[in-house]
Amino acid sequence: MTKDDSRKVLLMFEQMQDSITIIAEQHTAIVSRLDKMDQRFDKMDQRFDKMDQRFDKMEDKFDKKFDEVEIKLGIIMDYLSNIDDELREIKNDLKNLKKANEISRKKTDDLEKRVAKLEKELAQLKSIKPSVV
Repeated sequence: MTKDDSRKVLLMFEQMQDSITIIAEQHTAIVSRLDKMDQRFDKMDQRFDKMDQRFDKMEDKFDKKFDEVEIKLGIIMDYLSNIDDELREIKNDLKNLKKANEISRKKTDDLEKRVAKLEKELAQLKSIKPSVV
């Protein structure tokens, strides 16, 4: 190999080395960018985990409150049913007293008005339907 050929090979080698250096620098820059993106995704993932935990806590609180309301509504419905039964008994007692003439007409009218008012209020209470969210 001649000196001229050696110089050409050396020049080609230097150019290849420069190209490799440039490629390595570009590769390093790309890897650095990817690492930064990965870090951002990790932070976003942590934020989503925190949000998910908050939603779970909110869901638990909502379920607990809903269960409490459902229990209270059941108690109220039982109470309304008891009132309904009591009103029915009062009406029957009033009817029996009227038949036996053991109560005055004025007192009968007054009691019947009060019973009618209670029945109306009870019907209004029973007509209330809870809305499901």
